[in-house]
Amino acid sequence: MDHRPKHVHKMAQFFFEIYQEEIPARMQMGAATQLKELLEKILTDLTISYGSVKTMVTPLRLIGFVDDISDVSQESIARIRGPKETADQTIIEKFKNCHAGATFIGFDGHIYAEKITPPTRTMQLIPLLVDQILTKLSWPKSMRWPGSAIEWIRPIRRIYCQFDTQPLIFDLPLVALTTSDHVLGHRFMSPEKLQPVHFENYLELLEQNNVMADHQKRKQYIHEQLTGLGDYQIDDALLEENAGLAEWPIVYRGAIDQQFLTLPTEVLSTTMKVHQRYFTYPSKPIFGVVANATPEDGSAMVAGYERVLRARLSDAQFFYQQDAAKKLEDFAQQLTTIVFHKNMGTLADKTARLEAFMSTPDGKTAARFCKADLATSMVYEFPELQGIMGRIYGEQQGLSADVCTAVEQHHWPLGAEHPLPTTLLAAQLSFADKLDTLLGLLGTGVKVSGSKDPLGLRRLAIGVIRLIQAFDFDCETVCTQLQINLSITDDALKIVNIFIKDRAAVYFNDPLIRGLMHLPINTMIHRLPEVQSFVSSKAGIEFLAQYKRLCGLIKPHEKATPTLQHPFEITLNDWNTRHKELKDMKNLQELTIPMRDYFDQVKVLEGDPATVNGRLTLLSTLKEKVEEFYGTSAHF
Repeated sequence: MDHRPKHVHKMAQFFFEIYQEEIPARMQMGAATQLKELLEKILTDLTISYGSVKTMVTPLRLIGFVDDISDVSQESIARIRGPKETADQTIIEKFKNCHAGATFIGFDGHIYAEKITPPTRTMQLIPLLVDQILTKLSWPKSMRWPGSAIEWIRPIRRIYCQFDTQPLIFDLPLVALTTSDHVLGHRFMSPEKLQPVHFENYLELLEQNNVMADHQKRKQYIHEQLTGLGDYQIDDALLEENAGLAEWPIVYRGAIDQQFLTLPTEVLSTTMKVHQRYFTYPSKPIFGVVANATPEDGSAMVAGYERVLRARLSDAQFFYQQDAAKKLEDFAQQLTTIVFHKNMGTLADKTARLEAFMSTPDGKTAARFCKADLATSMVYEFPELQGIMGRIYGEQQGLSADVCTAVEQHHWPLGAEHPLPTTLLAAQLSFADKLDTLLGLLGTGVKVSGSKDPLGLRRLAIGVIRLIQAFDFDCETVCTQLQINLSITDDALKIVNIFIKDRAAVYFNDPLIRGLMHLPINTMIHRLPEVQSFVSSKAGIEFLAQYKRLCGLIKPHEKATPTLQHPFEITLNDWNTRHKELKDMKNLQELTIPMRDYFDQVKVLEGDPATVNGRLTLLSTLKEKVEEFYGTSAHF
């Protein structure tokens, strides 16, 4: 241990701004999170002590801030183990030559090279820190540009670093730049040079010059402006995206032409959201749009937004009217030309299997038309409207509300957080649809490995699990019924069974589920909450204590009839005789006291061989019953 005295160094602020061309909105928050983690690691590796790290991101800026940073790094000692002290002298000399300048000590029979890195002024380490950020921060997509030796999301135009109150000027050969002695405000509205005194002043100067550095603040500002225009359709993903498109987000109000108000609300909102990133107001013929500037003539800009929207809505209106002129039956027949998967035939084949499975007239109708909107122009243009357009066209053609809801929701839930179907019919159709896909693909050799799951089979399995939780559908029975119309063997049922159980283990994220993997899927899913509640209760803790005593006593033996020489032996045997199988946690709780009294009063391994074998046989029988109910003792 190093007992040399520690010196107290001056604490300061350090922050930097990497200014580049526009960062795609979907990548900004991930970059900010990664930068924070990377900055903390680099500071630790450089032995620079600090208080806290904060990162921010705008469409053009990646900002890092370190508070209470030491002005000097800490002295560090690295010890590298070498050969044994008794090794050949040639080997020892070779080790010493490899670590020239180090101090060599003997310890624990080995020779160690001790290298001491003296304290270094933090300002001298900043260029190294920035270089490591530039080389180690990764992007989903990246590019090079003239003069750059690295890849980055967009060309870097300027880097500003400040330690305490002093801007740091140094060369950055990696990007062919020299750090700047100033930052800039909004590139259109306030492109003045700014010279901050400290980080808080930096944020104030940016805001005074039309740049909000905080992503959440921009998001909240957009929300407040939109709310000021009325009750808009809140879409958190769209708010996130718009907050990543503007450094100074200003909301403008535009009008929707009356001719488009006859379109379904979902068509209007999807057209505006997907193509234009506009916000919709269900009760008003207006939209909200976020701009990154405040022009002198805002009306001209709004007129441009409205003109572009008219073109988009004209296309949507054309597609909608074209589709509405046909029947769902017409679209259902077109499914014969759309291949679902080479192993499973066309979408028409799939809907025919679902129709054969559903037992009620409404169920068969919903199954026949559930995929029909995939042949429509609207869904071809806007895949997000799958199911929704089927429901809208079904309502127009007089299908029952239950059928229309099932058509819309038959692919729900789409994952762990997506809503469940709201009706039993929709849930039944969704359950059958998901299992049909899992059986047809996994049962014909399609593999899911590592991160590769292009067909979304893991997501389907999570949907199956959630539907079982909510509606108690019998997975094994449904799989057996669906197998009839699929060209798969009985092995496919086993493969799907294992696949769903494995996904359940990930979904529930609780080691206790491993003790239920031997059970049918439905039993496993419904029993897990009971086990979770029991093992954390006082009764469960007492049971586990006694059950572990039981498992510890059992050893190889010959099966024998218990001799029942002791009253507590008789009590335990009577309990065993009455319970042919364990049905719930109450049975385990009832077993606790007989086990405890038995172990306290009966010396299991003492006595003649027949008596000992009889006792071990009784305990083994109890253990087998518990394991049939909940795995092995190792899973508790």
